[in-house]
Amino acid sequence: GRQLSLIEQRLALATLVRRFHMRVDASSKITTSSWLFVVPKGLQLRFSERAAGTEMAAPFAAPPANKPAPGAAGSLAQYLDARASAVLSQQKLVVMYGSNTGTTEDLASRVAANGRSCGMEVSLCTIDEAVQNASECFPKADEGMVCLLSSTYNGRAPDNAESFESFLDTPEGAAAVAGVQFAVFGVGNSQWAATYLDFPTRLQAAITGAGGVPLLSMGEADVDKGQEEWELSMWETKRLAALLEANNLTVPSELSGSSSYPPMTEYEVFIVDGLSPQ
Repeated sequence: GRQLSLIEQRLALATLVRRFHMRVDASSKITTSSWLFVVPKGLQLRFSERAAGTEMAAPFAAPPANKPAPGAAGSLAQYLDARASAVLSQQKLVVMYGSNTGTTEDLASRVAANGRSCGMEVSLCTIDEAVQNASECFPKADEGMVCLLSSTYNGRAPDNAESFESFLDTPEGAAAVAGVQFAVFGVGNSQWAATYLDFPTRLQAAITGAGGVPLLSMGEADVDKGQEEWELSMWETKRLAALLEANNLTVPSELSGSSSYPPMTEYEVFIVDGLSPQ
């Protein structure tokens, strides 16, 4: 309920900002109280409707039809040379996810789409489904890699990833992940700081401890910032570069810098002190 309320508050504020100019009224007599957070009192806002046709545009514009958005699913494959494409076409990419609300499942689908565009043999499943089919879902280093994307709920695993940690504690589980190249991407909400990304962090440590080979550090997306797709795109660029390096392939300059990252949204910022008549 709390997370839904935060989303509703942002939608309401965004709607107001697009339709109205907001100013602090000069008559405001602002005081603050503080016990845990600073709470302003006496703040009065004056709203004036924007002229017709001057409403603020949505911050994310669609890319031209003939040009994929930077970092979009499949767009990284254009940087692969013939040798890299040939090598990756002989490898597997297993993408497994833990998700209760569908956000992480959607991100996992994007990772899978990138793998298919690179010519890899791709499997997409929940983390618990991978446990049930371990012989097929954990290719060794020379066969490909595994990507695990997961959220966390009060530090616990999502409903479709609950069996993985106990699986790793068994001899069969340890044998399954030993020598497997893997990468973990965690999805969480920093509003819950005490348990933020707990389960993905445990996954990274447990698989490494059982002999798995991490290709790069754990990626993370904070849904409180609302930029999880952008954060995944940056991580995907790094993951592909790491996979190329692991196969002794040349890493294109476009994957080693920031040129293939999606651009940050630009904002026009006004400072309003509530005192100036302008």
